[in-house]
Amino acid sequence: MNAPFPIMTSGICTMHHLVHFSLKRDCTDDVVKTLSKASKYSLQILDVEYSRSVTDEGVVYIIDCGGLRELNVYNTSLTPRA
Repeated sequence: MNAPFPIMTSGICTMHHLVHFSLKRDCTDDVVKTLSKASKYSLQILDVEYSRSVTDEGVVYIIDCGGLRELNVYNTSLTPRA
């Protein structure tokens, strides 16, 4: 887990029915990974706009959230090759 967010990510682990998650500017690949494990089937909206710590490494976890209907990754560190 990412050091600045251990309490938040431990809380996210218990949210198996989470539908909408928004963490602008401060989201990380580790938070996305935790979300994908806990809410991979229920998560429909993910908004991590301006979160520069969301990188190409986090794409695999985003893709794993099969129920996503809305995704905002504007101004993250994702590259076109991801």
